Amino acid sequence: MTSNIDRAAIPQFWYVLEQLTLFNLDGAVENESYKEEIPASLLDSSLPWLNPGILTQKFKIGSVSDDKSQQQEYQIYLGIFSSSSVTDFIKSLPKQAKVGFQDDVSQKPNRSCYASIKIDSNGLLVGESLQCAAAPWALNEIGKILAGRKQGNISTWTEDFDRHINKLQELFSNRAAAFAESEHKVTVADLQQLLNEFVKDLWCPSELSLGYYVIKNAGGKSDDGASDIINSYFLDELARSATAVKSGLGSSALEQYLTQTIAATERTNVEKIPFLQHWLSPQHLTLGRWASNPAQNLSLMQQLAVNLAIAKLGQQDGLFSVNGPPGTGKTTLLRDLVADLVVQRAEKMVAFADPVNAFTKKGDFYRLHSSLTGFEIVVASSNNAAVENVTVELPAMGAIHDSYRNRATYLRMVAESVKAGVDKKKSKNVNDSKSQSAPLAPDADRSQSSAATWGLIAATLGKKSNCSDFCEGFWWDSDGSIRAVLKSKPDPQQWIDARQEFSRCKKAVQTLIDRRETWYQQIDRAPTSPESIVAKASLGESCGDRDWWSRPNNELQLSAPWIDRELNCARTDLFLAALNVHEQFIRQAATPFKKNLGRWVDLVKGDQKKLDDEQILQLWQTFFQVVPVISTTFASMRRLLGRLPTASLGWLLIDEAGQAIPQAAVGALRRTKRAVIVGDPLQIEPVFTQDVELVKDLQTHFGIDDCWSPTEASIQTLCDRSNSLGTEIEVNNEPLWIGCPLWVHRRCIEPMATISNKIAYENKMVVATYQSHIERQFPLGRSQWINVEGKCQGKHWVEAQGDKVVEMLSKLVKAEAVLPSLYMISPFKIVSSKLKKLLKDRQSLWAIGLTNLDIDRWVDDSVGTVHTFQGKEADAVIFILGGDKDSLGALDWASSKPNILNVAITRAKYRLYVIGDRQLWSRLKYFDEASTRLPILIEPPPERDSSSLSSKTKPIKTSVKSLNDYIDDGVAKYKLKNYQGAIDDFTQAMELNPDVADYYNVRGACKYHLRDLKGAIDDYTQAIELNPDIANYYNNRGEAKYIFADIKGAIDDYTQAIELDADIANYYRNRGIAKYILPDHPGAVSDFDRAIELDTQHPTSYFWRGLIQHNRFNFIDANLDYTTAIELDPQFSDVYINRCISRYYSEDYQGAISDFIQAIILKPDGSAITNIQEIERMIDEAKNRLL
Repeated sequence: MTSNIDRAAIPQFWYVLEQLTLFNLDGAVENESYKEEIPASLLDSSLPWLNPGILTQKFKIGSVSDDKSQQQEYQIYLGIFSSSSVTDFIKSLPKQAKVGFQDDVSQKPNRSCYASIKIDSNGLLVGESLQCAAAPWALNEIGKILAGRKQGNISTWTEDFDRHINKLQELFSNRAAAFAESEHKVTVADLQQLLNEFVKDLWCPSELSLGYYVIKNAGGKSDDGASDIINSYFLDELARSATAVKSGLGSSALEQYLTQTIAATERTNVEKIPFLQHWLSPQHLTLGRWASNPAQNLSLMQQLAVNLAIAKLGQQDGLFSVNGPPGTGKTTLLRDLVADLVVQRAEKMVAFADPVNAFTKKGDFYRLHSSLTGFEIVVASSNNAAVENVTVELPAMGAIHDSYRNRATYLRMVAESVKAGVDKKKSKNVNDSKSQSAPLAPDADRSQSSAATWGLIAATLGKKSNCSDFCEGFWWDSDGSIRAVLKSKPDPQQWIDARQEFSRCKKAVQTLIDRRETWYQQIDRAPTSPESIVAKASLGESCGDRDWWSRPNNELQLSAPWIDRELNCARTDLFLAALNVHEQFIRQAATPFKKNLGRWVDLVKGDQKKLDDEQILQLWQTFFQVVPVISTTFASMRRLLGRLPTASLGWLLIDEAGQAIPQAAVGALRRTKRAVIVGDPLQIEPVFTQDVELVKDLQTHFGIDDCWSPTEASIQTLCDRSNSLGTEIEVNNEPLWIGCPLWVHRRCIEPMATISNKIAYENKMVVATYQSHIERQFPLGRSQWINVEGKCQGKHWVEAQGDKVVEMLSKLVKAEAVLPSLYMISPFKIVSSKLKKLLKDRQSLWAIGLTNLDIDRWVDDSVGTVHTFQGKEADAVIFILGGDKDSLGALDWASSKPNILNVAITRAKYRLYVIGDRQLWSRLKYFDEASTRLPILIEPPPERDSSSLSSKTKPIKTSVKSLNDYIDDGVAKYKLKNYQGAIDDFTQAMELNPDVADYYNVRGACKYHLRDLKGAIDDYTQAIELNPDIANYYNNRGEAKYIFADIKGAIDDYTQAIELDADIANYYRNRGIAKYILPDHPGAVSDFDRAIELDTQHPTSYFWRGLIQHNRFNFIDANLDYTTAIELDPQFSDVYINRCISRYYSEDYQGAISDFIQAIILKPDGSAITNIQEIERMIDEAKNRLL
């Protein structure tokens, strides 16, 4: 068992590392309007607080006002040095650890400082303004430790630093008091003396300048540009948490996080069928469900994760981790968690006959009843976009299914007010930074600013500007704010109705669950019992009997058992009823809500001085009753929730945990009771910029295992390790325990999904992307490896590869006439930096008609290292590898784990283009799989300068057309329906490279269109022999066999396609048509049913299913299917004739006549009617019947 002292050593070690984080002075003052250097040689008369004339002469600021809010204040940064001096010092330290290649992820050198202070408008020191940088002290201590001059003690490190800081604080406060008493205004000499005292006995660089000042509140404006915090955001969090843990006062979630790996004997594999059967049984289903499409369930493992998180953490505080590979629906899972927690709190709310009684007045505050607390939800991440995506997507109208949009209206007026304010601010910022002529880059604006909002379910908070923007619409808007809601007189009957409706909905859900639980208990014990027979008849495909669990894994993963449309609707009704309970509860208790929320607005805008910690907690608990979910980055956690006590909030949901350094989550985990951590350790690992060798030496000195090092671990890996519920996969031939996994992938098409699945997930992912994605055309052609060789110019940069990107981008922009949804990614920072510069320099070649501002912004958003694009997606990705035979160390680093390749390829939804030396990279682990799966396009080597050829040397003759030319020409001719020309080009391509399955597949398609069916079948067969894992090859051959009248052969091929990819509606539709011809009408109906489940918008499936019902004389069902087909495609003339006949036999004579007329309108020549005389006889008879 891990002791509290052992646990406390971990945040203390992280504290040491975070002390080395340097304040970025250049970034802090970049946007300040009034700033100036203070060299040691500066005359006192040049200081604006000593010579106010400088304010007007130099900075054009008006005279000093008597109004304190309008007076100037001066932020002084003392002891300015370059970050490069710290890098040089660390490199000079005696270190034992040695590591291999690491890509340069550090930022360019910037300036930092030793301390910051403030000077008021009268030139006096502000007594409590001193902020001391931790890095110089830490560097001094570490230098002595590694040189053997001192034995550092991890357990007293924070206390030692606090003593140092307290000493300087006392010195500064005494100095400020003395200056104030004597009215002594600060001079340059005073600043120099302060700096000398600050740097005494600390590490000091060879070059150190005196200072820098920034004028604050100039002209009455407040600016957030410079931060008062000149140390890591996490220092205070880590110190407080270490103290709490050492005293046994940490939260359960934090203590579990800081626990060594649990024993293998305590682990449970959640993928075992008995475990799944138990935890996916009806009794464990959550009551609440998000208002999503009732026809669609969560996937098997999504539902398992929701059930386990709610059940396990509901029983005992702690943490639960979910492993979410790319595109597996992490946000979808979080929605259902939120829905159930809203329902749980509504259950507590309805216990109050009068909501006012849920509050107790205490001075100027109202205390909330404890039964309503513990449901607060905080979404946090290191990634700003990740947390904002969750809390922006939750209230977006697109998150709610169409059928619920008129009922999901929770405080919609307030939500619209908030959104309008945020959008207005965003629009202003965008207009200030870019023109409106070009589309945004992919993911550049994930805020859905143009989308409507359905309700006030979530708020994007965190940084100060977010809080201010939210409060503007939430509180200050005159018409749509929560204040306006609370001013209206409540109707008590609405509270009574809300309680009754909630009780009715809950009873309905519980009845359905209890019924299914009874079926679950009986169905395998007594499969022929009345209960089992009723269960199978009622639930159909959702019945979780023995047969259901014996299905292939790719079918099993797609949906959870026991859940059908009826239960989905009832659970969503309960969620909507719970939201109404919340709204009516707030309206009925208007007075306490108005009082507390007003103080909460002051709190988040920075007014905390008059509040104690308990009052702050009360304000937050009240706010969470109104807005169930908030988001913040870890960096903003201390500013936003800093004074909340340990374990005072209910739920923490951490997103993108695999890319976050482990120390970032400590403060958030300390404040919350329960945490659900979602991420993937096989995507990008955390970026930690400290010297790796230094970190390892400090670990050795302080006795810290590698598993706690930010160079080895992430939030996700620590949480997975402490989670007893998960599964084991193999990575780099080593077992890796991960949390509850999600396996259904819905983002990328082939080949990206298969490559990712193979290199990272042991082929456990089930790919469920839609066929329509595959059919989308791209100007750059299919996904491929473009083989461009070359010698590096400098570090990793191959000029020819950059030129190829410019060529491709030019083609893409000209074809689409907009800035495309495209990312250009490299494993190496130097390559992405060089590519950015190249694209900006050569924009005239590819960005016709766009402004420089458009281009610069798009390039900055669309080009970067793999780390830059974690959590994002685009239509296409160009992956620029770089490197040559002299870069083997860098190449080995990039291929040492699957993470870099995995993230790069899974950013691409539809197309992936890899540019690099295939011979060099294909020998590497993981990249060998990409080279096998991607067709190869060989680029000719750059032409040699003729001036370098001797007079005796003849130029080498090259073929007129390259492999690339044949492919491009063949594809172009295919699109133009010049099938014979395309056949000729692909035949030539095969002669140059006979081992690419796609070439045979395309040539087969051309022959199919020319009705050379035997030739098409032969080509499809060759494609299958070269790559037997591509489902579409079998489907294509099946279509050719069907036309060739080989119906059974076609069915066999369609069946093989379905076995490879069970989620393509077209495969089922084709097999259904073939079975109809065979005839196997029951099998055909089953296939059409499945096709419709997968693609509800394709009219052909309804037409054929209607035809079978028609032939069975089941005209009512036939009419329903025909009608749906017509609604989807009003030009589908054949359907009108069939429905005409079906309506005639259903005695709907007027309808039959109308359909006949419409068929003639669509096909005046009567070609839609094969038995025209019989139809005309029926129409005449129908007219007579109507007389």
